[in-house]
Amino acid sequence: MDQEKILVTGGAGFIGSHLVDKLIENKEHVIVIDNLSQGKIKNIQKHIGLENFEFHNEDISSKNNFGFNTCSITCIEKAISKLFWPCCSIQSSIDLYPT
Repeated sequence: MDQEKILVTGGAGFIGSHLVDKLIENKEHVIVIDNLSQGKIKNIQKHIGLENFEFHNEDISSKNNFGFNTCSITCIEKAISKLFWPCCSIQSSIDLYPT
């Protein structure tokens, strides 16, 4: 079974990058979407090139992100719960672009 992927929007920002650091430390597969309007590439530079890390310099509100209309992602609550409350399991599915 493929490893679950955790999406962090704004992952190059101050708070997001610290969450990414912790997720990577815990061997999670992390996808960061950030348009770098306030985030900085230097905050995530150390993860670029890792097998379990993907960075996309995109605006999450753009309809052409990754060529999908609907995606199932792990919500931020689940990412946080995996780090701080491992007994919890919260998952959600969102429709980014309802038709």
